[in-house]
Amino acid sequence: MKRSASVLLVLLVLVLCCTAFAQKKSITLPPGTTVEKIGAGHFKFTLPNKQVVEVQNFDLKRGTVGMVSIVDPQPPGKPVLAGKQGTVGQVKKLTQKEAKSLPKTSYIEIDDEVTWLPITITVEAVK
Repeated sequence: MKRSASVLLVLLVLVLCCTAFAQKKSITLPPGTTVEKIGAGHFKFTLPNKQVVEVQNFDLKRGTVGMVSIVDPQPPGKPVLAGKQGTVGQVKKLTQKEAKSLPKTSYIEIDDEVTWLPITITVEAVK
């Protein structure tokens, strides 16, 4: 009985350690990125290299993101990364007036918020 309890304890510790040290991955939305709103909190960002970053449960004000998937254009549709429970790095917001004096490629509009690029999103990678 003691041995099975010990084995169970070791397995529990391993599971908790693996969860605690889950691999974090980051993607940067560089200048030149375009955005398409799919629905509430659901966006598709197209990077200058044509990679598509799809984000769900995206909340720029709280700096959080739910699911993230990145698809490479070559070969078409090849998934590069899937992630969950992400954070959005610190962003600089601009006024509409400030944005008008800048090149359109240096910012994006998300839910009427004008945001300076680049933006970094960090997620827990999923397999």
